[in-house]
Parts: sequence; structure tokens; C-alpha cells
Amino acid sequence: MAGDAYLSGRILVVDDEESNVILLTRMLTRAGYSFVTSTTDSRQALPLFRESRPDLVVLDLMMPYLDGFAVMEQIQAELPEDAYVPILVLTADVTPEALRRALSAGARDFLTKPFDHTELLLRVKNLLETRFLYLSLQHQVNRLELMATQAQHAVRVRDESLSEITHDIGQPLAALKLTTELLRHSVTDDGPQEPERMVQDLARVESAADQIAAMISELSDLARLQIGRELVLQRQPTDLVALARGVVGDVRKTARRHRLRLETEEERLVGNWDPIRIRRVLSNLIDNAVKYSPAGSEVVVSVGVESGEDGGRARLTVRDQGIGIPEPDLPHVFERFFRAGNAAAVSAGTGVGLAGVKQIVEQHGGSISLQSAEGKGTTATVLLPLEGSLSHPRA
Repeated sequence: MAGDAYLSGRILVVDDEESNVILLTRMLTRAGYSFVTSTTDSRQALPLFRESRPDLVVLDLMMPYLDGFAVMEQIQAELPEDAYVPILVLTADVTPEALRRALSAGARDFLTKPFDHTELLLRVKNLLETRFLYLSLQHQVNRLELMATQAQHAVRVRDESLSEITHDIGQPLAALKLTTELLRHSVTDDGPQEPERMVQDLARVESAADQIAAMISELSDLARLQIGRELVLQRQPTDLVALARGVVGDVRKTARRHRLRLETEEERLVGNWDPIRIRRVLSNLIDNAVKYSPAGSEVVVSVGVESGEDGGRARLTVRDQGIGIPEPDLPHVFERFFRAGNAAAVSAGTGVGLAGVKQIVEQHGGSISLQSAEGKGTTATVLLPLEGSLSHPRA
């Protein structure tokens, strides 16, 4: 420990002789110790210990009511097994039996009455430095344990994410394989296929390939997010209304137990955005709304414009009637690997989706916010900057 940091240590003095207490307190305060508490009544030792939480106890052994051994027994009962709060015993009894008994009761050092001024201050200093060194080491151990826990959690989340992504990729791959096999059989066994049917099958192949490409892109983004790197956006004129309509239509095919509704007064709303990433933002928000909402409830997606001197912003909201988010969890929902306390009981997840959404939105120069109350649903609002020449709201 550097310098004189030990002087910040809190000291509790317990001695039935008032003159000793006055002398000890005066010596310690003159030496620079600012936090000295004392009592001449051993029955007050434990309440004062609980109140002041000292780093060192200077304790007389021979006292009325409760002797030093009884006080040490009370103090030890207050401390966790791995705690280190040194006790400096003051005693005129230097017999081996008394010293052994004091050590067994929790004493760390002894000072014989009458004590020497210099020796007292040196022993106090040494014990406090040891105490602070112990606290520093304990802090390092706690940090290492926390880092180990976080690393284990990250590995578990990675494994869960890979498992989910593998499962998700398997579905379009299966569709791709089945469709190509049907195409091959129709060409080799039945001769050329009808153009209309051929177009439909090729559309399925294209759709499956697009899904796989999107999942691979999402996996790549997840890796970048985990190492703190920015995404490489592929900006191009993108119609938010058409994009939202497409995502809502896709989700309707699988979320048959929920009612999805798109609200907008715009015919087109075009901005210079990365369509794949913005689509992922909306898909993630809708998926969460569906996942954490009861069957039969409604999920409303809204697209609009907020005007402003800077050319305005596109507003995208997703509102559900689901379980909501507990108020203490709201400040943390965009942190990596964080999941609300009530989420695990409803659905499995990795806690990286909203963190990725926030990064995508902010890299577009936008913002995202959540308004939620437990049991009353959630509204997610995304604001994206608009370039005036690209926006085409309904006149």
C-alpha cells in the first residue's frame, strides 16, 4: 500500500480505564488517524463495532461486565469466515496461557501495559497496512472471480447463439435442398417444367438463399459486436414503408397466434440506410414483441415522420401488449448478454439482440428507446435521420 493510506483506517478502542482511553485516542489522533471510536463499557463494544465497522480493534483483556475474551467472541461471530479485522490486545498478563487463549479468540498482536508510545503506533500501523493489503487482495480475487463468471457466461451465450443460428440456418437450407431436388426431378424425369411453376420454385430458392445470407451477416455482426468493432454499413436508398410491410408480412406467416398490424400515413419513406441491417432491427423488435406477448394479442408496427430543421427523422415504433420490462431492468436492456428478470421464464434467449439493434441504429446516426411497464407491454421507438431529397411522404 502506497504512502500513508493506512491513516484512513477506522479504529475502535475498548478499555475500562478512562485514562487509558483518553491517552490512546490522543496518541492516535496526533499520529494522523481521523476515525477513532472508543468506549469504557465493554457492553458497548459490539454495538460500536457494528456501527463503525472498524479496520482495527484495540482491546483491553481485563474488564468488568465482559472481559476481552468475551468481546472477541462477539466480534468473531459478526465476521464472515474469510474476513480479516485485526485485534490488538492490551494486557498486563503476559503468561503463555493468556497469550494462547487470546490468539485462539482472534487476537493478532499484543501490547504489554504500560505500553510504549512508539511501539503502539508501529503495531497499529503494521496491522492496518496488513488489513488494507488483505482488502486489496480480496478485491482482486473478487474481480478475477467476476471475470471468470463473465467468461463462462460469454461461452455459454456463444454456444447457445451458435446452436440457435445452426437451427435457424437449417430451415432455409432444408427448403433450398428440397426445392432444388424437386427442380432436378422435374427436369430429368418429367421434362421441362412449366414456366410459372419454375419461377415459383426459383423464388423459393432465392428466398432461402437470402435468409442464409442474412443469418451469416448477423453472425458476422455478432462477432464484431462482441469485440467492440463497428459494422460496415452498405447504405443505399431504402423505402422504410416497403421494408416494414415486407417484414410484417413475413412474421405473419409464422406468428399465427398473434395479430400484426402496420400503421402508416406514408406511401414511401426513403432514407440512405443499410436495408439488411434496418430489416434486422425491425425483425428483432417484432420477434421480441411476439415472443413476450400472450397469444391473441396485437402487435402494432408504425412508420412515420418527425419533422425538424435538420430535414426530419423517420420514426419506427413496435408496440405490444406483453409482459413488459421491470423498471430496475430498463436501464440495462441494451447491454450485451443482459436479459430482463422476467424474460427467462417465458422464452430462451442470448441477451445480444437489443445490443446489436442499438449498435445498428446508432451507426446510422439514429436513436432507440423503450417505454415499458411490467405487465403492461412495451413500445420500442427507433428514430433515423432523413435526407430531405430522399423522403417522399404522402402529400
